[in-house]
Amino acid sequence: MKSKYKIASIKDVARKAGVSISTVSNALNNSRYVKKETKERILKIAKNLNYTPNIIARGLKTRSTRTVAVIVPDISNQFFAQVIKGAEEVARLRKYNVLLVCTYYDVSEEAVNYLCGLGHKRIGYISYTYDNQTTVEKRFMGYCEGLKDNKLIFDPDIVVISEALRLNELQGSREAVKKILNCKNIPSVIMNASDFIAVGVVRALKELKIKIPEEISVVGFDNILMSLYTDPLLTTTKQPKKQMGITAINLLLDIIERKRVKEKNIVLPTELIVRQSVAKPRNCNILNLLPETFKSQT
Repeated sequence: MKSKYKIASIKDVARKAGVSISTVSNALNNSRYVKKETKERILKIAKNLNYTPNIIARGLKTRSTRTVAVIVPDISNQFFAQVIKGAEEVARLRKYNVLLVCTYYDVSEEAVNYLCGLGHKRIGYISYTYDNQTTVEKRFMGYCEGLKDNKLIFDPDIVVISEALRLNELQGSREAVKKILNCKNIPSVIMNASDFIAVGVVRALKELKIKIPEEISVVGFDNILMSLYTDPLLTTTKQPKKQMGITAINLLLDIIERKRVKEKNIVLPTELIVRQSVAKPRNCNILNLLPETFKSQT
């Protein structure tokens, strides 16, 4: 039994307009000159017939589907949502389709210098593992470089790099905080590879009745919207998220279209956003503030 609703084809448009298929194609794609009145008639007929180009067929003919894939590790992450937004806007303007792929699974040196300037000498660090993730690795390297530049010793006891953070930032952050607070010499500030981790750290410290920033300061990275709703407001490093998407997609499309590309390795500037979660270090023994049951945990 034939379907009641027939999908219009380019042949239907050509037949209705009384022109060749190639003329319809040229009019719709602006690939070759078509008389103004003819083009207007074709566009009107195509609209009335609800005609939409067959992307697969067109791709086979032109050897280009004009589709690009944007691959992100976590679509629910507000950071990547902003990057995707920038990429999609540019792709649409340049007449490309965007295919979104989720894999589920930059440098933070500017931040270390700021903390050292306030007088912090013990700076903890919590991060995801960074295998095959250059940006996360660069943040950690920035932390290490910042320590070196300020003549501070790297202490592995106050550094936690855990795969568990990818599965659950809040719970993983709590476990990382427990590990750091159980070390002999507790840091006066905890830096984090992302704002999501920092939110978990803030929550864990509050559960332990540790005041932020009076007793321990907290620093995030990414400046996501959530950082404006923590208590206290989160000091973090801002990245131009939307501009990252715009820059990346423009670079990709220029390469696809064989345009001359001067620079492929583009680094956009970051900015330290100072809010309320960081203060000058205070001389106090955090161990005396922790519950006895917590101190006994390993």
